[in-house]
Amino acid sequence: MRGPVSLFLVFVFIGFCLVASPAQADPTDLHHEIYETNASYKHAKNYLRTGNLAFASLELDKAKDRWDEVLKTYRENPPAPYVAEEPWFKALDEIGNIFDTATKLVAKGEIDKARRVLPHVRTELHQLRQHYQVTLFEDVYLQTTDAMNMVWSFYKKQEDFHDVEKRSALLQQSLQLEDALRKSHAIADDGLKENVIYQRLMGTALISAPAMSQSVRDGNYSGFVNYLRELKSLERMIYLNFG
Repeated sequence: MRGPVSLFLVFVFIGFCLVASPAQADPTDLHHEIYETNASYKHAKNYLRTGNLAFASLELDKAKDRWDEVLKTYRENPPAPYVAEEPWFKALDEIGNIFDTATKLVAKGEIDKARRVLPHVRTELHQLRQHYQVTLFEDVYLQTTDAMNMVWSFYKKQEDFHDVEKRSALLQQSLQLEDALRKSHAIADDGLKENVIYQRLMGTALISAPAMSQSVRDGNYSGFVNYLRELKSLERMIYLNFG
C-alpha cells in the first residue's frame, strides 16, 4: 500500500500547487494590451494637435478604460520577466495618473499642457521594459524619434546649411537617423514586417534617409529639405501605427 499512497500524495501536492499558484499570462498578451492602449492615447495626441477636443476626449476615455483592464488582469500577476514589485507597481500607477491628468486638462481646454503630459506614457513604458530587460520595436524606435528631432531642430532653427562645421554636424545626425531606422527594422518581428502599411512606410524611409544624407554631403539644401519633410511625416506615421 505504501507505493499507491505515496503516488496519491504526489498528485495531491501537484494539484495544490496549481491552485495556489495561478499560471502567469503570456507576456505577448500583455504587450498586445499595451499596444491597444497606446493606439488610443496616440490618437488623442493627434486630435489635440489639431484642436479637436471632443475626439481627443473620447480617445483618452478609451485609453483609460483599456489601461484599467491591463491593471485588472496583470497588476498582481504580471507575466515573466515582469515581477509584482515596486518598479512594476510604480510604473503602472504613474501611467494611470498621466491619463487622469491629461483627461482633466482636456476637460479644462488646456490643450498644450495635455499634449506635453501624454508623451510621458511612452517614456514610462520604455523605462519599465528596460528595467526588466525587455526590448520591443517600440523601444528601439525611440532612437529614430530622437534622431529625427535632432535633424528637424536644425531645419526649424534655420541653421546655416552652408556653414561647413554645421553641415558636418548635420551629416552625423542624418547618419544617426539612418542607423536608427535600420536598427528599428532589424528588430521588427515577422508579423510587423508582413504588414503592408509597415512595408510601405519603413521601406520608403530606408530609401529616403540615405538620400537625405547624400543631399547634405552634396550641399543640396532643397534636396535635404524635401527628404527631411518626407521623413518627418514617415517617422510620425510609423510611430502612430507601430511605435
